[in-house]
Amino acid sequence: MNSNAAIKLVIDSRIENVFLVGIAVNRICSHLDLGDMGSGQVELCVVEAVTNSIKHSYSGTPGREVTLTVNLLTDRVEFQISDHGSSMPPGLLTNPTLEFDPQNLESLPQSGMGLFLIHQIMDEVHYVPGEGKNTLTLVKRIRGARQMSDCAMQAS
Repeated sequence: MNSNAAIKLVIDSRIENVFLVGIAVNRICSHLDLGDMGSGQVELCVVEAVTNSIKHSYSGTPGREVTLTVNLLTDRVEFQISDHGSSMPPGLLTNPTLEFDPQNLESLPQSGMGLFLIHQIMDEVHYVPGEGKNTLTLVKRIRGARQMSDCAMQAS
């Protein structure tokens, strides 16, 4: 896949660093005609994915790298979240659902809401576990996408 523009961010696996990813993603999305709500939703998804990487892949251990690569293409933006920790259990990303009684707040699930939201908001979700590297790719199509040259001119 050929990207028109790309950026890579690497953070230490500390929850306190996740806000940096959120700021970067939101600013990038603000140039892609996603609107304030769309930018916020995509930011939420990427922040949730990075948080999951830290909490689950690294078991909250600091001192490890989480890498976010953002690829801007003419019709979509792709976010690749990579780590070198434990892989996600097979089938975890397959049609996540939230089953609870909205009248009973005690029935809210303790986990899995982030993956559910990611699947609801993003257009594509792919996970590739690898030997020593796991990569979750989140894709958001850009409707009425501006050409990347328009984004570059606006940024200058």
